[in-house]
Amino acid sequence: MKMRRSIAGALCAASIAGLLMWGCASLTARPEFTKRDMPEVTRYLTTLISKSMKKNKIVGMSIALVDDQKLLWARGFGFADLENSVPATKNTVYRVGSISKVFTATAVMQLAQADKVDIDAPLGTYVPEFSIRTRFPDAPDITARNIMTHHSGLPTDYLRGMFAQSPESLEMLVSRIHDEYTAFPSEYVFCYSNLAMSILGRLVEHVDGREFSRYMHEEILHPLGMNRSSFDRRDETAGLLAKSYYKGKRQDEYPLRDKPAGSLYSSVADMSLFVSMIFADGRAGETQLLHPSALQEMLRVQNNDTPLDLDTKTGLNWLIHEKEGMGTIVHHSGGVVSFYSYLYAVPHHKIAAIVMTNCVEGARASNEICMEALEALYELKTGTTVPKNKKPVPDVSFDPERLEEYTGYYDTIAGFVPLRLKGSRLVATIGEKPFVLVPRQDGTFGLKPLLFGFLPRNKPAFNTMNIVFKDVSGYRMLAHKEGETLTRVGTRLEAPVIPDAWQKRLGRYEVVEQGEYGISVEKITLRMEDGFLLGDVTGVPPWGTGISLALLPLDKGTAVVMGLGRSRGDTVTIRESGAGEVLYVYGYTFKRISFE
Repeated sequence: MKMRRSIAGALCAASIAGLLMWGCASLTARPEFTKRDMPEVTRYLTTLISKSMKKNKIVGMSIALVDDQKLLWARGFGFADLENSVPATKNTVYRVGSISKVFTATAVMQLAQADKVDIDAPLGTYVPEFSIRTRFPDAPDITARNIMTHHSGLPTDYLRGMFAQSPESLEMLVSRIHDEYTAFPSEYVFCYSNLAMSILGRLVEHVDGREFSRYMHEEILHPLGMNRSSFDRRDETAGLLAKSYYKGKRQDEYPLRDKPAGSLYSSVADMSLFVSMIFADGRAGETQLLHPSALQEMLRVQNNDTPLDLDTKTGLNWLIHEKEGMGTIVHHSGGVVSFYSYLYAVPHHKIAAIVMTNCVEGARASNEICMEALEALYELKTGTTVPKNKKPVPDVSFDPERLEEYTGYYDTIAGFVPLRLKGSRLVATIGEKPFVLVPRQDGTFGLKPLLFGFLPRNKPAFNTMNIVFKDVSGYRMLAHKEGETLTRVGTRLEAPVIPDAWQKRLGRYEVVEQGEYGISVEKITLRMEDGFLLGDVTGVPPWGTGISLALLPLDKGTAVVMGLGRSRGDTVTIRESGAGEVLYVYGYTFKRISFE
């Protein structure tokens, strides 16, 4: 689905793919596997993957299915190295991105079970050099626990230097954020943060004394037998490392500074060993890697008392979802440069599916394949049928007066979205493309693209979008509904007063640090639209084409990104330079190159 993607998405899977994960239409008509055998499951998945790779032009993919301590099936498809015709296998090493966070949380819980860390103590107890500015003096302390639940209030990213040929240390990263601001009060809202997880890696270094990657190798990866896995690129596994692709072209490897957030290199076969440890209550062979009580705490929902999260549930770096017919699923995904990885598990039945791919085009398909594989494995093991996608709910007609209450301007996962009444239609403009929100009998709204701006089209990617409007704690929210579960996808905004000082700054800004390696954002355009000050952020492929964000000026030299959650609440400041004013955000400096 080609929508405008946030430049902050470098360490996560495509946001739209994630949104559609639970209610997505099947890639094909999946048969039931309640009365079948494993060979039938693997034949089905082999056909499914082969068709999907051809359709989506996916370069390479690997998959593994796990049942307790057994690796039931693992294989690769396509190529790890397209130019040299090196096939992908179960041992192909991919960059797994944000699944790294689950390993980092495991390290912290190891230190906690050894009474070396109290995860509810202020972060500064263990990282004494940590400091950051805040506008929320009465907020609870930032702790290891609320970092692992993404409720620390820290910004999503400090982008400058995140990717570099010779990345800086975690110690240097912590020193660079002293003059940055928190995005939200801690314990307020789920706000995914790579920066926070990287600081947590610095905690591991302080408490243990070893460099982060070394600790992870000696205390987690090596004891598990994950011999092809590491948090640094290793010469001994270079021959197994997949190359990354975007539109069929090789991408730079971009070494990552934020190792605890997304630097793990691994294979589906190695990852199965980690999953089996979880199913064995923290034991790997004769080694008790993690106490059962620590593991249970990681898999326990931590944010039941946070109303702004709606039904998004998180453990300690595990996301938790209740799926109809299957019960509790724990999962995490990851995306870094052009690599995407997915891990879904049903702890109660000790089954899991893992899928990795080495191209942007494989992101959404890998996600869907992983869930298809898990459902098939669940049916095979339990003899219980997983409910298929329900039939579409019939559309209904609403009077324009009724639709009027939903109009307004929303910050969404796709950026700034006007929602206007056009005749008898509720029309959203997403990335300059019109979509109509169609009322349904069950109270939800469907989403259909408008061909030529006025002809509604049915597209499979949108068929399971179930949008509802919900008022929570003073916010009007857009949410996606799947069963009884609501996931926040947008928040209505009120147009603020825009001071003259900011209106005089409209125009196009270009990043000053042009020559830096791995730069992920190159331009910001400030403009006005219907009373809102917008920042159009242009990313560098494969990070994405850009996103429009609404800014709330706090004074003549400071503004924050409006909205809730990931990459919102970020601070934009105006600084003086020898050449005049410059704009500062994400750790980058931008100079104006043209006026609006």
